[in-house]
Amino acid sequence: MLDALPLTQLDITGIYEPNNPAQTLRVRGAELVVAGRMAETRDWFKAKGLSESGIVARHFPTLLQAVRAYRQ
Repeated sequence: MLDALPLTQLDITGIYEPNNPAQTLRVRGAELVVAGRMAETRDWFKAKGLSESGIVARHFPTLLQAVRAYRQ
């Protein structure tokens, strides 16, 4: 789980960086989950014509919501 709240900027390098870890996690039966900055990252991806879904399995508005979802 990646807490995106401390992130202040995204650039194209940052977008492709999670790809390898995300693929590695998928092969091992896990997934990359992001919490926080949902609107900002969605808007950024949209402005660049990219899709977040190819990199991130799930994106939660807050870290607390992500933790609660995975505790069930």
